[in-house]
Amino acid sequence: MKKLTSLVLVLLMIASLAVTVFANADGNKWGDIPLYKGEIKLDGKIDEIYSQGLAVKLNKTTSGTPKASGVAYLLWGNNKLYMAAEVTDPEIVPVDTAKNIYENEAIEYIVDLLNNGSTKNAYKVMVSAQDNRLDFRYAASAKNAQSACTMTKTGYIVEVVYDLAEAALVAPKAGVNLGINIVIDDITGGGTRNSVGPVHKNNPGTNETKKYDYVTLSDKEVKVEAAATKPAETTKPAAQTQKPASSTTAPATFDAFAVIAVVAAASLGGVVVSKKRK
Repeated sequence: MKKLTSLVLVLLMIASLAVTVFANADGNKWGDIPLYKGEIKLDGKIDEIYSQGLAVKLNKTTSGTPKASGVAYLLWGNNKLYMAAEVTDPEIVPVDTAKNIYENEAIEYIVDLLNNGSTKNAYKVMVSAQDNRLDFRYAASAKNAQSACTMTKTGYIVEVVYDLAEAALVAPKAGVNLGINIVIDDITGGGTRNSVGPVHKNNPGTNETKKYDYVTLSDKEVKVEAAATKPAETTKPAAQTQKPASSTTAPATFDAFAVIAVVAAASLGGVVVSKKRK
């Protein structure tokens, strides 16, 4: 009986691992999220380091007729997952705090930490782009998710940081797969809600985590490129112009008139002497 019980437990453990590893194997892999060991300031801006992150285009209509589109950049490091989406939206409808966040101009970040399709293991944060209000769902909370937003001339930026270690659901290390979805809630005239997101293989609804594509935490490290240092400039000696030394003595000059006067005087003297001799 004990052997049978042990065998059942082993089989259950294997089945559990199989679900975790293969549940979303049918989804597409978006790519590898590079590792960044530095700190990223949460300020609602696209820091330079994000340009080296995994870029995800948000341009597929998932409902309505959205006008917005964007790009999300993903990095991970120090047990954190960094996501920043830059959205272009030609029509920003003023925020209505009486409505749900997803009924305003907003971003939804959903991450399935175990990539097994269960919302119990997922972080979901909805962020209102104009006032940075947050709505936490599933395993997400103020303890493991923070955000910052800025409005731009062409739309807005929403930045979110997830603390992967706080949930204790997954050890944040290279090779781990995360189910993922990113949705732009785009409000148009009359308060109509539209949505746009990335291209998924199985076209999931916002909350259909079982249909999500996935990303992989990579061990490929990226760094902020140090600013190129210019070689020290050697100070050139000031160009020196040689000025004639100042002197009270006038410089000798060739005066043709003076020569003529001397010659004339000499000739005249010769005439006078000649006359006296006669």
